Amino acid sequence: MYFFIESNPETRSYYSTMYQKADASGEKVEHKIKRGDNLWNLAKSQLNKKNATNQEISDMMYRIARLNNMETLESANNIKIGDIIYLPAAAGTKKSEKPHTAPKTETANLPPEEQVKRTSAEIKKILFPYGEDISYTQQSLLKSRNKKNIPDDLYAKHGKAGMNYWNEVLKNPDEDLRIEKGYGLGSKATALHITQKEGGNPYGKTVAHLYVQTDKNGKIKEVAFNSAGIAINGIRFDYVLDSKGNLQKPDDFGIREIKLEQLPKEQYSEFLGLLQGYIDRELK
Repeated sequence: MYFFIESNPETRSYYSTMYQKADASGEKVEHKIKRGDNLWNLAKSQLNKKNATNQEISDMMYRIARLNNMETLESANNIKIGDIIYLPAAAGTKKSEKPHTAPKTETANLPPEEQVKRTSAEIKKILFPYGEDISYTQQSLLKSRNKKNIPDDLYAKHGKAGMNYWNEVLKNPDEDLRIEKGYGLGSKATALHITQKEGGNPYGKTVAHLYVQTDKNGKIKEVAFNSAGIAINGIRFDYVLDSKGNLQKPDDFGIREIKLEQLPKEQYSEFLGLLQGYIDRELK
């Protein structure tokens, strides 16, 4: 779990100064570190204030550090899943009581674009705990470092939201779609690469893309795809769905797939059916 993006003499000095100023008085409660936790989002959660300023979050963050004797930036950087730390008790909270965590919003009944928007926002909080206003290189570094902290249920939820998003796109094709054939060892096309470009510009920003492979009979073998909203693995695909409904994600090296969930047929049949229609038309 990381506190700052980088450690250097300036950030270490600043941390030490703010740590010494922090107030460690008052009641405290225990908290067990879980995936996605870091001092910044714990501080934001403790404030329980919708429009908390960065300064308020920062003050609370250093207060948490002081409560746990994290005297150095390195110690703040080094919290791990399973660690028990102290948090300031919220007003009206009993000393031994754990802080309240708001339930996650259910997305299944929302429009596909809203499903993607909400699940993407949850994932971005884990990938970029201090915000997205950083360089592309820094974003790539944080993705590589923090994607392992995305819970499998959230990863799968985002994938299913992406499938629903693609259903709407494939049912209403327009100039934003770019379709290219893919070839295996022979001269016959055996795959389709479908890309949605922003504003229909063929050289514009990619919104989402997928690659569907067929077997020797022209039937779908598997489809690799990204959802709109966030590309977790950069230029690589985030999901693989086979013809039996096994939803998978790539491992850290992108070499093999890790099973996320076995989907019921009603959740993936429309997606594969629409893609089969594209295959039948484009690969004749």
